Amino acid sequence: METDERIVQLLYRKFGALSDSVNHELEITIIKYLANKGYGPKLLHEVPGDYRLSEYLVGTTSIPKEKGLDKSLLDKLIHILNLFTSISYTYRYKANGDQISLIPIDDGIKEKRIEVNKNQYLNCMVDWLEKARTVYKKFTDQFRLKYSKEKHQKEWADVELVQHYLDNFKEYFLQNFPSKGFFVLNHNDTHRLNLLLRKKDQKLFLIDQEFAFLNLPGNDMANYLNEVFFNYEPDYYCSLDKLDFNKTYMFYEKFIEQFIQGHKFLEKQEGGKEFLKTIKTKKYFIQLTNIINLYFFLWSFCYTDFAAWDKDHYGEYYFVHGVDRIKFYLAGMKEIEKIKNKN
Repeated sequence: METDERIVQLLYRKFGALSDSVNHELEITIIKYLANKGYGPKLLHEVPGDYRLSEYLVGTTSIPKEKGLDKSLLDKLIHILNLFTSISYTYRYKANGDQISLIPIDDGIKEKRIEVNKNQYLNCMVDWLEKARTVYKKFTDQFRLKYSKEKHQKEWADVELVQHYLDNFKEYFLQNFPSKGFFVLNHNDTHRLNLLLRKKDQKLFLIDQEFAFLNLPGNDMANYLNEVFFNYEPDYYCSLDKLDFNKTYMFYEKFIEQFIQGHKFLEKQEGGKEFLKTIKTKKYFIQLTNIINLYFFLWSFCYTDFAAWDKDHYGEYYFVHGVDRIKFYLAGMKEIEKIKNKN
């Protein structure tokens, strides 16, 4: 490939068969957009449907866990995530069962926008739910053959807890997911390993755009604030004992203040003023965390493997993570109940 620049290091990304959940065409478009704005690596070469080559961001490192709630870092993140919402049109949506209607909203900006049709509602209610149930049935069929209920009561209790949430997933999800409102483009996988900080100037970059699709405003910020309570490497652990909704809501508020400033046009839409008022509330923020935890609960059980199971479950990372997501969800529901009682 001819270029005026010398590329010292680059990244090769081979596209895998990751189902309809990944739209590589959209992913490439977002990579180009963020690179142009200076918040992501440059795309150097691509072969559609096969692979891509992108710039390696020299001198960067992923966000250390101890800096997860660093104020200066979060200010940078809030700016990038709000920028992300402007890549696509804003959409009005209305959900009805497993169906959802989308109407793009004209915000008056003349810049060409991306049209996106995929959204998290359908991702959960159709794609992931069906897959998780299928995989988990195979898992429990093998589990029942090996573990008796009399001798392994704790193991059975965990397995039945998961089964309950899979059986009743739609009810719990819809209890938190608004039936109508507005969608914006979200990254949908914001955590410290997908954020690179350059040492020389403390510039922040957002990588891995493969799961970007429409979602509720604030989802990316809420997801990042959720992820500070999880560690995935070198060993997995969950620190929900440090969960503080008041602290995380404070950072969410800063994000939403910027979001509202950039989406004043929604005030002219039917239900827009009420919507903007709602997304500022602590209750909405916690509902977002609940939706996210239910979503990743499903994700976990799409990959649960009985062969990796042991008596303490920790040989099966996905199972443990899925149960932790239920615990996080239950903490959120408890917090919502407190808000109701206050009012």
